[in-house]
Amino acid sequence: MPLTPTAIGFGVSAATLVFGMWHDRRPWQPGKLSPFWMLFAGTTGCLVFGIHLFNLLLR
Repeated sequence: MPLTPTAIGFGVSAATLVFGMWHDRRPWQPGKLSPFWMLFAGTTGCLVFGIHLFNLLLR
């Protein structure tokens, strides 16, 4: 995977993580979905794309 799509994927994952953290700061309301899955997806994406981006930069 080239550098540009990896960097874009990392940026989208980081934005998802930041949005999930912002959304998690709201008071919990019964019946509304928890942002846990958004935080999980953002963290996983950052780790995967971050490691791949780091390996591409070291080449």
